[in-house]
Amino acid sequence: MIPTQTLALLAAILFVPIGVVYVSRERPSPLRAVAVMVTALYLALVVGVTLGPLPVDGGFEPGFTGESVEMNLVPFKTIGRYFTEGVSPDLTTRQVGGNLLLLMPLGFLLPIVSRAMRSLGRVLSVALVVSVGIEILQVLVIITVGNAGRAIDVDDVILNAAGAAVGWLAWRLMAPGPGGDGGSGEVGRTAPSKS
Repeated sequence: MIPTQTLALLAAILFVPIGVVYVSRERPSPLRAVAVMVTALYLALVVGVTLGPLPVDGGFEPGFTGESVEMNLVPFKTIGRYFTEGVSPDLTTRQVGGNLLLLMPLGFLLPIVSRAMRSLGRVLSVALVVSVGIEILQVLVIITVGNAGRAIDVDDVILNAAGAAVGWLAWRLMAPGPGGDGGSGEVGRTAPSKS
């Protein structure tokens, strides 16, 4: 079994050097440099949380082992089930809340990391690519090492994107002025001028 923490650490070994190279080459503002490194660590955590733990201890045959794999390609079907079929509040909170929270930091961090990511449409595009990528990786995990309790669900993608939109909105509310940072690369409220 490869634990979630180990997967996150392995992903950090990949993502953090990429962040370091970016910061050393681009020489961004201190805030943007911190945001790049936080994003690298955050993405490593996302890998660990969404793919771990991996049951690769040799106790089963890889691939589809006769277990049924839950797959939902109908938008809002699973979300609706959580609220209409008496699913436990704990499970509903973990599934709906967890999927909303998963990419919320991405929606907040992307506009800080890159000025090109200041529009909601661009943030949602990246969030959709990341979320669909997670679902594809989960399919690959199911095919290669077994089900491990995973489900493939379009509602996960919808909730991930909604979470990214909430993160972007939080960034937008904190970013002063119409440009989001007044061109300074910094995010935060500014005091009104007393002129």
